[in-house]
Amino acid sequence: MDPNIKLNRARKRLDELQIWIDKYFSVTPYKVSVRTNSENRSEYYLCDVVPVPVDITLLACEVIQNLRSSLDHLVYKAFKTDPANNKKDGSRICFPINDSKEGYDLEKNKKIVGVPQAIRDKIDVYKPYKEGNIILWQLHKLNNIDKHRLPVTVGSRNGGVDIMPSILQTMGAITNLKKFDELQKNTGPLYLVPSDNSPVKKGDILFVDLPGKSPIQMDFQFFITFYEPGIIMGSEIKITLESMYSEVSKIVREVNELFVV
Repeated sequence: MDPNIKLNRARKRLDELQIWIDKYFSVTPYKVSVRTNSENRSEYYLCDVVPVPVDITLLACEVIQNLRSSLDHLVYKAFKTDPANNKKDGSRICFPINDSKEGYDLEKNKKIVGVPQAIRDKIDVYKPYKEGNIILWQLHKLNNIDKHRLPVTVGSRNGGVDIMPSILQTMGAITNLKKFDELQKNTGPLYLVPSDNSPVKKGDILFVDLPGKSPIQMDFQFFITFYEPGIIMGSEIKITLESMYSEVSKIVREVNELFVV
């Protein structure tokens, strides 16, 4: 099969995924409230969270599966270019991706036996193992998860809070700025991004202001992300999949150029 068929399918699913993500965020899925804590500080917290729709998870898994299959179809196509392989089914042929360089070197020949040497050498260039090409390695691991158990875990991450309104409020209180509102409108955002990228849930505290300050309108960011311990944690789903798509597209294009017409 032409590897571009699966690649084009992945592109279509990526575009559909963006539609679902836009739809999800259009209903304000993260509702933030504020309360005063025991230290007289304004405490901003999540009072409600709409779960990420399963359609987003399934579309992400389809993108992953199509990209991984595209690589396998690529080497199978290369395998079939040798007339000596016409009567062989090539059922064990696949694009080799491993956890380590040592493992890759040990196993690659079993997976691309019969593939022209020029293409085998080209695959080596992509370093398809964890320390050599993290994008391909993550694609491979996520695809294995989707094949062997429940879909890849997708959740939401706190992307940070724009603390500029709080800073300007403090400045206004200290200096009695008469044009505080105008200054606030003309000042760009300054996002404070938490180091913790674990999934958010109802009740999570997002930001605690200085003591004695009145609650104000704060802008919080949230992202839909992958959560697979040991593979990928807190990485924005669309950006990650676009990176995988770009990497696979490049490999398919460059390897296809090596085929004898």
